[in-house]
Amino acid sequence: ANEVSIDELEQAIKDGGFVLDVREGWEFENGHVPTAHHIPLGDVPDQLAELPKEVQVWVICQAGGRSMTAANYLESQKFSAVSVAGGTGSWVEAGKLVSTGQATDSTLRFFDKNFQKVQQSELKGPACRLGSWEPRSRTFECISRNDWLAKTQG
Repeated sequence: ANEVSIDELEQAIKDGGFVLDVREGWEFENGHVPTAHHIPLGDVPDQLAELPKEVQVWVICQAGGRSMTAANYLESQKFSAVSVAGGTGSWVEAGKLVSTGQATDSTLRFFDKNFQKVQQSELKGPACRLGSWEPRSRTFECISRNDWLAKTQG
């Protein structure tokens, strides 16, 4: 599978790309890229039906190893998949927005970098989209890098 940068992932998220986080549950709940769907690496083979075949799957983990394993596996199963180089660790280090938790509100909400609610058509620059699409619905709480680090590193 090909590797992509976190900047390419950020653009894919803005464009509605399908992001798959293959880390363990506790890692995902502590912080993940906005809109990410969660399936731990070991569960991917049993949950292929949860993944879209009609669009590219952007696979991310903590540093890039597990995501490359998953992306290679998905390609072997006829999915279009890429692995995000540097993973969530690089995403956080770059100061990009991080989401936490796993709520169940499917309403889409858009917020600018100052966490002001905006219409999708008004977005300019960094933003966080809350909610997702089938087969799962989640609400994402967007927090800053510093808040995420304080929360996860106590």
